Amino acid sequence: MCYFVLMTPDFRLYPFLFLLLVLLTACGGGDTPAPQPRPQDAGEVLSTGIYSRGGASWRYQNLRLPNRNGGYAYARYFQANGAGPHSVVVVIAPYAGIDWSGEAVDKRWADQYKAHLDNGGGASLCVPDVDGPDYDSLTSASICYSLSSPGQTGDEASVYLLNNVSVLVAYGRFYAGGSVVNDIEDVVAGLRFLGTRSEIDLDRIGMIGGSWGGFEALYAALRAPANVRPAVVVPAFPVTDFAALTEFVTTELPGLVSAPVLQQYQQFYDPFLRRFYASAGTPPDTDYRGYTLADLSARVDMPMLIPHDDGDTILPARFSHEFAQANAPLIEGFWYKRRDAAPWESVITRHGEIEDFILLPSHYTFSAAYLLSRLNGKGRSLYIPYGEQDMQIFFTDIRNYQLEGRDVSWLTPRLIEMCKMEIYMYELTAGNSAPISSGADYLARSLNTVWGTALTASTVRQYLLDNGLPAP
Repeated sequence: MCYFVLMTPDFRLYPFLFLLLVLLTACGGGDTPAPQPRPQDAGEVLSTGIYSRGGASWRYQNLRLPNRNGGYAYARYFQANGAGPHSVVVVIAPYAGIDWSGEAVDKRWADQYKAHLDNGGGASLCVPDVDGPDYDSLTSASICYSLSSPGQTGDEASVYLLNNVSVLVAYGRFYAGGSVVNDIEDVVAGLRFLGTRSEIDLDRIGMIGGSWGGFEALYAALRAPANVRPAVVVPAFPVTDFAALTEFVTTELPGLVSAPVLQQYQQFYDPFLRRFYASAGTPPDTDYRGYTLADLSARVDMPMLIPHDDGDTILPARFSHEFAQANAPLIEGFWYKRRDAAPWESVITRHGEIEDFILLPSHYTFSAAYLLSRLNGKGRSLYIPYGEQDMQIFFTDIRNYQLEGRDVSWLTPRLIEMCKMEIYMYELTAGNSAPISSGADYLARSLNTVWGTALTASTVRQYLLDNGLPAP
């Protein structure tokens, strides 16, 4: 089974760069008035710890939060250093396991995973979905589990922490069962928690998640209470329209693949559909109200960037295209990579080549710039990670798409964004003697290399505004 995990740079490879970035960004937050605490949503701090990297440290809290659909939600909260209020990014972790909740289900899965590792098992444990809704030992598919450590979640949070932005990691605990309503409320509970924190600027909440985490980010943002409604969201290759997705899986997909391959897809989708049907009812009595393109579009009131690869063989990219088109200009797409059709028969259950990378997926670089630039309260300097080889592959692909006559106009706004005065790029290759440059300078050099232009840091932004991408 294939799951999407947000990739973040490993600062253990370059601690001096990390420390430099921390020093450059340790100047406090904005001056938005602090909201009044809302103790009923504050939940309970179960434990605390310190995440350290490259000579810098941040405190975190492991939280138990009230889930208004029943039971509890769990989150890990990293607080930015310095004076607040701070912006915050909610990072969705739909599959990550935890072992500190005190609940028997979490302990059982964590103990099983630790035994798996002790016996020489790999990073993921794939076993029957015994806690999932309507589980049937004869027909229900397995799911995959891995236990998340504080260091791993700290590494995921570090891209934002080094920009002096707090982070709330919301755990979906897919392995614990539940339903899509419960999954959405797990994230909304985290937003309500943020509403109790005087050090958080509630006008500057961002959210990011991928795949099932993209669904959770998208739906939670659009159902969030008014006082903690996110200002910006990046749902990467998300589930959008459940009605369209179930129609695709049950009606269209069988005509695209052979019978043996179809069986693999059916096993893959089974745990997800069971969680959806647990909320909406099983066919033929499924109630899709609240889960369609029209329902989502009626709620859209914040900017979003949706990265999605046309070669996705888990969630058809056309659903993201349709959602973005129905809600332009608030919702924009990052449509990389481009294909005429997804390879459903030959590349099974994969989000496409967008997942391929050497150091960091290119879409993550642009997503970080999109999020942080919209959460930046006072024109602070922002530091955006990238991998040189990954970005050169990306720009070369874009030029090739131009030569094939494909539309690449969706990229121009992201490049113009990188030219903002406050944006700096830091390159992740170990041993790089000059890892930091302005966004405009980096972009001018990259375009010159791939397109043969003669742009400079002072001319590239206006060139893009006037012309868009250079001609191939």
